[in-house]
Amino acid sequence: MNYRREIDGLRAVAVIPVILFHAGFTFFSGGYVGVDIFFVISGYLITSIIIHELEQGKFSILRFYERRARRILPALFFVILCCIPFAWEWMIPAQFKSFSQSIISTTLFSNNILLWLKTGYFSPAAETYPLLHTWSLAVEEQYYIIFPIFLFAFWRFGRKSIFYSIVTITIASLLLSEWGWRNFPTANFYLAPFRMWELLAGSICAFIQFGQPQRSNNLLSALGLTLIIFAIFYYDESTPFPSIYALAPVVGTTFIIMFGSKATWVAQLLSMRGFVGIGLISYSAYLWHQPLFAFARIRSIHEPDQWLMLLLAATSLVLAFLSWRYVEQPFRSRGLVSRTKIFQFSLIASSLLMAAGFSGHQSNGFRIDETKQVELSIEPLFDEDVIVLGDSHGSHLIYGLEQITTGKVTNFTSAGCIPFRDVDRYDFRSQKGTCSKTMNHFLNEIQKTDPKAIIILSSMGPVYLQGTPFKGKGKDRVKGLGVELITDRNITDRWTIYEVGMRNTLKELSDLTNSRVLFTIDVPELGIDRGCQKRPSKRILTPLFELTDSVSMGPRILTKDCYVSRSDYNQRSVRYKNLVRNIIKDFPNVKLFDPTSTFCDDVRCNGFSDKFSYLYKDIDHLSKSGSLLFAIKLRAFIEGV
Repeated sequence: MNYRREIDGLRAVAVIPVILFHAGFTFFSGGYVGVDIFFVISGYLITSIIIHELEQGKFSILRFYERRARRILPALFFVILCCIPFAWEWMIPAQFKSFSQSIISTTLFSNNILLWLKTGYFSPAAETYPLLHTWSLAVEEQYYIIFPIFLFAFWRFGRKSIFYSIVTITIASLLLSEWGWRNFPTANFYLAPFRMWELLAGSICAFIQFGQPQRSNNLLSALGLTLIIFAIFYYDESTPFPSIYALAPVVGTTFIIMFGSKATWVAQLLSMRGFVGIGLISYSAYLWHQPLFAFARIRSIHEPDQWLMLLLAATSLVLAFLSWRYVEQPFRSRGLVSRTKIFQFSLIASSLLMAAGFSGHQSNGFRIDETKQVELSIEPLFDEDVIVLGDSHGSHLIYGLEQITTGKVTNFTSAGCIPFRDVDRYDFRSQKGTCSKTMNHFLNEIQKTDPKAIIILSSMGPVYLQGTPFKGKGKDRVKGLGVELITDRNITDRWTIYEVGMRNTLKELSDLTNSRVLFTIDVPELGIDRGCQKRPSKRILTPLFELTDSVSMGPRILTKDCYVSRSDYNQRSVRYKNLVRNIIKDFPNVKLFDPTSTFCDDVRCNGFSDKFSYLYKDIDHLSKSGSLLFAIKLRAFIEGV
C-alpha cells in the first residue's frame, strides 16, 4: 500500500488535542476524541495490509503479530521502565500499589479492564495514573487478537461477504455503545465491544478503497476535518462518550481517509512538514505525555500551573523524538532485530515487568506501617450496635466507629447516594433509579427489624444541594448530577427534594421503638487535591537483606498549609446547615451532631492534627486518623445528651 503523508498529518491532529486535554487546557475540552481518530486510522491501515496480503495469499498470523510487537512493545516497555524509579520515589504506597497493578495490566494489554473495575477516565484520581492512557492500547490489541483471525478464517467466503459482516458488526457495536453510556458508562468507555465500531469504521474504509484509485473530494474531506475540529473544541467531559456523539470524529476521519487525496486542500494541509513530523512520533508522544502529567500532579499540592503543563507537553514531544529515533526505529528494522530476537525480547521484558508489578502489588506498595496509634483515654461507650446510613461520607466514618464500640457496626452506605427515602441521585456514571432503590432497601431492612442500635445518617449534603464541588475540586462527582424525588418528579428544586426526603426519612426512623437516630452535619470539605498525605517509607525484603527507603519526602503539603479558611467553609455550608437544623427541630427524638468544632477553629478548618496526624485522604474524605477523631468526638457528644 502506498504511503500517505496526510495520514501521518492526521495522527498529529489526533495526538496534540489529547496531550493538551490531559494537560488541563479547557479550550481543548474534547481533546480526548483524538483516541477515536487513532482507532479509525489503525483500523484502516492494518486492515489494508491484511487484505492486501490475503489477496496475494501471503498473509501470516505470525508475521502479523511480529509487526505488532515491533511497533508497540519496545517503546511501551521503555516508558514503563522509565516510570518505575519516579513512581518509587514520589508515590505513597497506595499509589505505588495501584501503579504496580497497572504495570501488569498494561503488559498484558488489559489496562482498560483494570480501569473499568477501579475508576472513571474523568475522575480526579485518574489524573495521577501514569499509565492511564494505555487503556486505548489494550482496546486495540484485544481487537487485533480476534480481527486478523476472523479475516483469515472467513476469507474463503469472499471479500463481499466479509465486508457486509463487518458493516453489520459495526452497526451492532455502535448501538451497543449508545445503550452502554446510559446503562454502564464506565464499561462503555473502556471495554472493546463498545469501541469496536470505531476500529471497524477504518476497516470499512480499507475494504471500500481496496484496488480502487484514491478518491478526491475537497468538500467531503473538508467536512471531515470540520467534524473533527468541532468535536475537539465543542465536546467536554459531560458529553456521553462514546455514543452517537463519537460519529463526529469517527466519520470525520473516514471522510479524510476516503476523500483526502493529495490534490485536496485538507491533504495538502496535513502533509505539511510539521504535521507529518509530529505524526511520525505520535505513538511515542502519546506514551510519554501522561506519565509526565501524572507525576507533576503527584508532586503538586494543587493542579500544576498551565505554564508547567505546557512545558511538559513540549517535553513529551522531545522525548517522543528520542524514543522514536533510538527505540522504535531500531526495533522495526529486521536487519538489526530478527523475528526470533523480537519475540525473545517481548517475552523477557514482559516477564520482568510483570514480576516487578506483582511485587509491588503483593507488598501493598512496599509499605512500612507507620500508622500513628492514638491511645483512647475513655473506655468504649457503646455496647450496642451502630448502623451507618449514607454515602461515601458515611462509609469513611466506619473505621473510627469500629474502634469505639464493642457492638456491631453495619455499613448501609452506597457511594454517591443520598440516604433518604425515595430520593434518587444519578450522574454520568450512575444509572437513574439505582440510588433510590438501594436506599429504600436499606430503610426497609431497618424498618422491618427495628434494631436496637444507633442509626447515624451522614452524607455530603452541600454537594447534592448546590450541585457544585467545593472550590471547583472533584468535578467528576457533579458531572451530569441529578437529584430526583421518585414519588413526585414534578418537584425539580433540589433543596425542596432534599427537605422532603429528609423529613420523610426522619419521620420513619423516629417512629422506631428500639433505635436511636443521629444526623451528622457533613464534615468540612478540605478542598486540597488528594488530601494532605505524608509519604510513608517503603521496604523491600529479600532472602539476603532488607532494603529500606529512608529518603523522606515529607508531607505532600506542609503541615502549616493543610487547611481551608473558616470563612470559605462557612460560606459553603451556611444554607445547608440552616436547612438541616430547621428540619431537625421538628423531630425531638433525632439528635444532631455538628463536627465543625472538631475540625475548625475561628480561622481555619484543619486537615492536620498534632495528635492525629493527617485527617483527610483526599479533598473531602477522612483518613483513618480523621475517622477516629470524628468517632471520639461523636462518643463524647452522645455521652453528653
